[in-house]
Amino acid sequence: MKNLILILSLCFVLFSCFEKEAEVVPKEPPVEGNIMECEAVTEFIDEINSYPAPLPQSARATINKYKFENEYVYLLDPKEGSYWLHGAPIGINSVCDTVCFFSLLEEENTCPNWAEAEYIETIWKDER
Repeated sequence: MKNLILILSLCFVLFSCFEKEAEVVPKEPPVEGNIMECEAVTEFIDEINSYPAPLPQSARATINKYKFENEYVYLLDPKEGSYWLHGAPIGINSVCDTVCFFSLLEEENTCPNWAEAEYIETIWKDER
C-alpha cells in the first residue's frame, strides 16, 4: 500500500511539473479608419474654428491618435482656452464610436486605464 501511494505521489509530482503551456494567440491589429470623416470630428473642428483664436500663449485644440486596449482611439482635446460644446476631451475609435469620456471629476472618466495608452501621432491641431 505504501508503494502504491509513493508511486501515485511521484506520478502526481511529475505530471504537475509539466503543465501544458497556454497557447499564445496573436492579437488582431487595430482597425484603421478615416477619422476625419466622423461626424464628431468634423463638428469638433468646425466648432473650434467658429470661435476666435485662443491667445498666442494658450495651448491649441488637438486630435491625437493613441493605441489603447488594442484599438486606435482618437482623443479630441479642446485644451483650455478653446471653445467646444462638450468642454472635456472625448475619445473615439476608428469607426466613430465614443469609447472614452474624460471629465474633471475622476468618477466620470470612462477610461480609467488611459495612462496605459500609447501616443501614436497628432492628426489635427488648431494652427490659428
